[in-house]
Amino acid sequence: PPTGSPQAGGTDPDAWEPMVAVRRIDAMTWSAPLRVAPTPTRADCHPALGASADGTLVCAWDSRALSSSGTSPVIRAATSTDRGATWSTPTSIASGQVAVAGNLHQRANGTYYQPAYIRVAGFWKAGAYTATDPTGAWTAAPDVYVPAGSDATEWDLAAVSAANWIAITRRQPPAAPRGVDH
Repeated sequence: PPTGSPQAGGTDPDAWEPMVAVRRIDAMTWSAPLRVAPTPTRADCHPALGASADGTLVCAWDSRALSSSGTSPVIRAATSTDRGATWSTPTSIASGQVAVAGNLHQRANGTYYQPAYIRVAGFWKAGAYTATDPTGAWTAAPDVYVPAGSDATEWDLAAVSAANWIAITRRQPPAAPRGVDH
């Protein structure tokens, strides 16, 4: 839990928040952790971090109501232009049945991509949200991977050329029992 908050005894409620520590490559120690988005009424977890060519850092994370198992999920993002010392006011990327999946990416054309899980018809599909300005509006990108009758979990993507992406995911075949990896 955040400094000054009582210990929760596990994760009930889910009292978490994104923290960032900074270290020079040639140094041996990290800075003290800094709060990216202190929000005492939200459970902020599963952070993803990306950096643009100009050095801007972008952090995205799941944000849920501060309660058992979390409710009202949204994906939020904030930026830092001073190497993580301070962060912008968070913006909402997406809401509904969504969750952060994998690392935040920036294409050569400057577009940011945040992989996400999106719940549709009882299953999680792999999707992404995009923005040219991470402090502005984000839009849903076309589906990345929609397995037939199965969840797409633990996924990420990478740019392999200016025009092509490759996605990797773990999923359960439709006939497999829940909880079995293949």
